[in-house]
Amino acid sequence: MYPQVLSGLGRFGRSESSYPRANSFSRLLAPAECDAYSVENRVASRVKLVPLDDLEEMVSYGRSVTGIGNTIFLSPKGIKVAIVPPDSVDPRNKVASIAFDGSVVAGEINPELLSQVRQFLALNRQVLADHWRYRIDTEELQRRLRPVPQ
Repeated sequence: MYPQVLSGLGRFGRSESSYPRANSFSRLLAPAECDAYSVENRVASRVKLVPLDDLEEMVSYGRSVTGIGNTIFLSPKGIKVAIVPPDSVDPRNKVASIAFDGSVVAGEINPELLSQVRQFLALNRQVLADHWRYRIDTEELQRRLRPVPQ
């Protein structure tokens, strides 16, 4: 019984005539060579991208929370320091990446600023570890952070 019912139908039980047909307008809007991968590569070649996961988990704190003049970006993946401009809240600007142990992973940072960042890390080692291990949320992180003394 089922083979007779399905024999006149296309995929998913729709008649072949009910499928939308590609026209010149749809081909113009979505050419075959324009897939997600090629679009992503063209955009990435023109714009400095930050992985979406990093942006979703990243929080930024200024002097009032950290005691450091430069914005500090914290995420479970590490710490970034805004370099140019120093008070930027945009992690796509020039930044330096610092490891949990205080070593510079990427970018350039002046020795005085690096010293402040290392003090911040030392003062907040446990709370940062809790945040990076997903044990506390952002609100708890901000409440427990201690600023570098001036």
